[in-house]
Amino acid sequence: MAFEEMLSDRCTIKRQIPLEPSYDDYGNPVTETTLGTIATNVPCYMVRKTHDLIQSTSYQTLRENWKVTFPIDADVQVNDILIIDDMELVAGTPRNVKDHHLSVFATQDIAL
Repeated sequence: MAFEEMLSDRCTIKRQIPLEPSYDDYGNPVTETTLGTIATNVPCYMVRKTHDLIQSTSYQTLRENWKVTFPIDADVQVNDILIIDDMELVAGTPRNVKDHHLSVFATQDIAL
């Protein structure tokens, strides 16, 4: 099986993009950002690695950790939003695996 055939999922990558610089009432620069689409239909392969239950006195959250594999030329950065099968994941640090592919651990929090 070829590596490209293994990448059976498709991903949309979104990232915070800075807008035109503006200034507040005191003349200080204000940086505003918006969520912009970087790439669509990027081949990938995702596998759920672990899930944890996070509890506090006021809420419970299920945190799912996923491992997502991308081609080496994919533009993925830390804190990118990865949308795969209507799931929004937050990307961790991409790891270059022997100049062959990228491996990214991503998380999703689900409020219970």
